[in-house]
Amino acid sequence: MDIDLARTFLAVVQHGSFKHAAGGLHCTQSTVTARIQHLERLLGRTLFVRNRAGATPTADGHRFQPYAERFLHGWREAQQALGLPSRLHGTLRVAIDANLASDIGPAVGAGLLQALPNWAIEVRDENEPDADIRLGYGLVAAPGRTALAQFRDPLILVATTPRTAVTWDPDYRAIDWGHQFRERYARHYPFDEVPQLHLPAARWSLETLVSLGGAAYFPERWCTPHLTAGTLHRVDGAAQFDIRVAAVANTVNADWLDAASQILKALFASLGDFAHTEN
Repeated sequence: MDIDLARTFLAVVQHGSFKHAAGGLHCTQSTVTARIQHLERLLGRTLFVRNRAGATPTADGHRFQPYAERFLHGWREAQQALGLPSRLHGTLRVAIDANLASDIGPAVGAGLLQALPNWAIEVRDENEPDADIRLGYGLVAAPGRTALAQFRDPLILVATTPRTAVTWDPDYRAIDWGHQFRERYARHYPFDEVPQLHLPAARWSLETLVSLGGAAYFPERWCTPHLTAGTLHRVDGAAQFDIRVAAVANTVNADWLDAASQILKALFASLGDFAHTEN
């Protein structure tokens, strides 16, 4: 399979029609049709159902999609690697959990760029298992991996009005801080009610809470300015949940490990008094 077949397949999936895919690829619709037919012959499967509304992937099309995406991604990586200046050793891919990307992503990229001047740094806000370095909640150094740095991030329950902890708060806003938090929260608050509003673990969710009112769990270091200003209040008697943020390398033998570990430990230590660095 050549790269044009994968690119054309993904364009049809994205645009939902052969016509619009042709426009995105800057080729004719007949070229798109010929490429898809050739790909279907190679695979021995029908990949799309075509009708007046456009083109919809079949079950086989959906199964093939992640492989096409990885194929195209690998091609782009190869182009990037071959296009690097000779002074650079290669590209270091860093995947940061989306819950952390807006928080520490810029500092991670800048820190690694400073610590590793002979490497190109590529930071992504996604969960990419095969990235060189991964940052996220609850990551562990399994065999073949290296723990670079970690810290405990205390989550506290805050509210827009002073209050004490209750068994169930109808104004509670659910924030998804990952499986560590969900398991501990469920053990501490074993009720069946479902919150009316669910928000992502992002800084704008904190501002949404301030605007809408209610209560939710957030990192204490995020809440400090609001607690000082009186726009948020710590809920008296509410449980605190410490979750672990870790940086893990997908290797145990690379010449950038020590430098990456040192810069990430320094970054984690600089996050404030509430981010407790662990060795």
